[in-house]
Amino acid sequence: MLMMRGSFIVSSMVVAAIAGLAPARVLGADARAPVGPGPTRSASFGNWALNCQPVGQAPKTRMLCEVLQSIVVEGQKDPLARIAIGRLAADQPWHVTVVLPTNIALPHPVQLETDGNAPLELGWTRCVPGACFAEADLKADVLAQWRVATAAGKVTFVDANGRAVSFPMSFKGLGSAMDAMAAS
Repeated sequence: MLMMRGSFIVSSMVVAAIAGLAPARVLGADARAPVGPGPTRSASFGNWALNCQPVGQAPKTRMLCEVLQSIVVEGQKDPLARIAIGRLAADQPWHVTVVLPTNIALPHPVQLETDGNAPLELGWTRCVPGACFAEADLKADVLAQWRVATAAGKVTFVDANGRAVSFPMSFKGLGSAMDAMAAS
């Protein structure tokens, strides 16, 4: 397995079991986020990337940040999945979003799990051409577990053929990325 900046590359064997799940071009951010003036910022931390962009109108422009991981199948350039963590404001809850190709079964949730802990279930919120979004609030105790996790986690969903599909996600660098986001 190879690691890339802000990405986690999985072996093509992982997707061999996902016959028919061709990685489509996946959207990296919700197109509804307002973009304000000024430069975007990004940095890499292990397998996670921190992305910040200005939102709002001057003089009330502020930086909106998220940490994300792209899961890429070895030998392909487009991600199989994207996982993003962020919040709209300091007084808002943490939120996790997973973006997957459209070959999914509804209403089966996406599950994220670590080190034998109970999986976090994310409900589907919308699909656009090429991608479907699953989201959930991320409780502080779950985020604390993820920040210190050393073993690979797992993303699981049910594809359109009714098969459970799982692939690894990495937590390497998540704690550092979250610390950098807090400082932004």
